[in-house]
Amino acid sequence: SDLDCTKIIFHTGYIPITGIKEYREKVIEKQINFWQDISDENKGVIICLENMFEKDSNFIHEIIDNCKKDNIKFCFDIAHCVVFSNEEPSTWINKMDGYLNHVHLSDCNGIHDEHMALGSGNIDFIDLTHKLQKINNDLTYVIEVSGEEKARKSINYLNKNGLVQRKNTI
Repeated sequence: SDLDCTKIIFHTGYIPITGIKEYREKVIEKQINFWQDISDENKGVIICLENMFEKDSNFIHEIIDNCKKDNIKFCFDIAHCVVFSNEEPSTWINKMDGYLNHVHLSDCNGIHDEHMALGSGNIDFIDLTHKLQKINNDLTYVIEVSGEEKARKSINYLNKNGLVQRKNTI
């Protein structure tokens, strides 16, 4: 709020490979309490939780759903889903449909999160973008690649395939 942000994205910090039995439940409980407090202090800011290492959509869904705050939403990083999740991107889209607010776009080979230019890897952005737009046509998107060349290639890919109409650009 102090920075006049309207939206901010956070990773949950969840590391599913700890092997500690109670870890997942404790993290969810602490996340719910934390985000409820942050939400109350920043009512005019959309707080988006971004998937990273989560193996499925249930973890973030449970947090957001139990927070019961209108300004806590979901940021879908498609490449993180492809690389780290056991679920298909369409499963995440369907599960998180009521909370989807923001999308990070970068391509990958399915093994590493390489932040490749769109159209350079294995992700079917045409199908996924259409599914996302059917759920929420007011989603915001960020092309999350490194370097001007990859950014330009990604913008050209989006324009060529008619995937995203730019409303505002920075």
